[in-house]
Amino acid sequence: MKRSKNVISALIILVALTLSGCSVSDAASQKSSEEQQTQSTDESKVIESSQPESVSEPTAPSAPETSPEPTPEKLYYTMDGEEYEVILNMTDFNSYSDFNDLKEDSDLIVIGHFIEDAVEKSNAHTNAFEITQVLKGTAEEDVIRIYQRYTVSRGSKSIVAYSHLTPMEKDSEWICFLKCSNPEEMLYYHAGDTMGRYPFREIDQEKLMNGEYSSKEIGVYQAKDFRYDIYTDLLKEYDVQFE
Repeated sequence: MKRSKNVISALIILVALTLSGCSVSDAASQKSSEEQQTQSTDESKVIESSQPESVSEPTAPSAPETSPEPTPEKLYYTMDGEEYEVILNMTDFNSYSDFNDLKEDSDLIVIGHFIEDAVEKSNAHTNAFEITQVLKGTAEEDVIRIYQRYTVSRGSKSIVAYSHLTPMEKDSEWICFLKCSNPEEMLYYHAGDTMGRYPFREIDQEKLMNGEYSSKEIGVYQAKDFRYDIYTDLLKEYDVQFE
């Protein structure tokens, strides 16, 4: 009887050990599966981290908005029946605020006309001017010389102008505000550039603004440079009458 109990006890122990072994084996198997999953995840992370990061292409800055600059309108002047392109190359000259300032600074204010073709010398021209009426100052001679800076190229049909005044032409009549350049040679120049010369004829303001006068008629290449305010003041001041 005692031996039978020992056998039963041994069987119980064997069953317990068997069941215990299954649990350990299952736990080990589960642990191994979890480790494999963890390793797979880690390897995936390593692979992902080894891939180069995508870099977005730089966006080129947009060009600033610009508006085209207006092209200056070409100027032309008709001389001796031929058309010349005018190239302005302005130099400094005295500017006057109004008629009174211009009058006070002028050595001579005269009415007259050019009596010859202008003579070119050293990037300038001179012309003989016959005085018919003196409005201010004293002229020792009836004929003086007037100096004006411009050159003419007959070959290229161009005028390089250092003044907004048109070329001096024979027989044209003008009212001139003059400064003396050389008393011995009776050489003068127009005071204030376009302020210093006006046609001896009636100029209508509305027609002037509408561009109805040629540059030859008003003595300047562009109508905007004609000082109509000084022109009207001088006519009133000296009671100038046109024939």
